[in-house]
Amino acid sequence: MGLGNTTLQRHVHPVMPKDIRLMIPFVGTPPPHAPPPMKSALASCPSTDPLHFLVWLLTELRDDNDKNLSVHLLDHLNNCLAAILSSVQPVFKTDSLKNPWPSVTGNTAGGLQPTVVASLLHFLLARGHYYAPQNVSWLLLNADLELASPNPNPRIVLPLLLQAGAAASDFFSYPVASNIFTKRVVSAMVHCCVSLGFLGEAVVLCQLAAERSLIKLGVQIIESLESLDTSESANFEKTYDSLDGLSVFLWDIELLESLATLELQIGSQSKRMTFMRCINQPELNTSNAPEILQMTQAKRATEFLRYLCQQIME
Repeated sequence: MGLGNTTLQRHVHPVMPKDIRLMIPFVGTPPPHAPPPMKSALASCPSTDPLHFLVWLLTELRDDNDKNLSVHLLDHLNNCLAAILSSVQPVFKTDSLKNPWPSVTGNTAGGLQPTVVASLLHFLLARGHYYAPQNVSWLLLNADLELASPNPNPRIVLPLLLQAGAAASDFFSYPVASNIFTKRVVSAMVHCCVSLGFLGEAVVLCQLAAERSLIKLGVQIIESLESLDTSESANFEKTYDSLDGLSVFLWDIELLESLATLELQIGSQSKRMTFMRCINQPELNTSNAPEILQMTQAKRATEFLRYLCQQIME
């Protein structure tokens, strides 16, 4: 559902399920040998290929001690494959790579085909999803793998990134750490929303990057709305009617001023006043103590992320 079709009451937020797999279904195209959730150990064995067999064996361990070791080993496999892929396919970028072992250089990995490495990594991530569905780094890697594909699908990438944020913050009970929602990750979410037509949501997301590093991008998105052809856009009225509905999630004064200017230019004085009232809210006053401003930002950010999850699920 895009910005033009937003009808959900902005002050009502869904209760987030406690199982990450129920919040947003796992999306993506598993590799040919990716199994369904494990039932019979023998029946689910996908292949006797050494690496596939090793991954299958590690994800069949059930004892708690064995499971911790299994996750640790799978994490190293993920890191190694991701390091190799970033070496042989430069378009693959990730912020979640952790000291891969062994160190991989272009010379040592030069004989590998990127599609082979990507397929192996995809298999491991698909299998790992059922084994450890709240593993944040694996969710981020899965999104990065999709982003590196020739035709990345925003309907796959955005839910994966939201899942990672939810898993890292107890389902948005508190703000997502900046080392999870890095500038690159937030930027990817913004571009996914733009691709899906969620322009208002994209503007709100621009606030989540650290040090206001994506605010200029948010202003550019707002300014792009000025060029919409009112005579040709069937959703023009709906788009602008819903802009003010997202104001409850905004706290950046520069974005609010840009929206107020936009409404003035299209002749909507009442909606302009909505944004002006937001600018004058006491909790957004820059003379407030930093703790007050941080609490306001944290509350609006977590509420918005819950709302966005609801939009994606519909």
